Amino acid sequence: MTVELLYFDGCPAEPAAFALLERVLEEENVSEQVQRIAVPGPAATTELRFIGSPSIRIDGVDLEGPDAEDELGFGWRCRQYSESEPGESKAVPSAELIRRRLKERE
Repeated sequence: MTVELLYFDGCPAEPAAFALLERVLEEENVSEQVQRIAVPGPAATTELRFIGSPSIRIDGVDLEGPDAEDELGFGWRCRQYSESEPGESKAVPSAELIRRRLKERE
């Protein structure tokens, strides 16, 4: 299993997304290390399939599903998730969304 966190430098949501991802992986006993990928600039968004910062992919599939790339498109922007923790920024996905995607990939 591969777990990727794509972001751009200075993204205010990246530290929280990384911490949440690490916590959920530990709670779910997933030993894979998170591959942190800093997207260098707008020109790399298509090549890296970058939906926005921060984006999380598990085995190459975005947390919001295989259609997320087509639905949201690639771009140099802050990411907003449809599922986030109650009262938290929508720029960070919910722990439950991460758990569901991990279980689908087992």
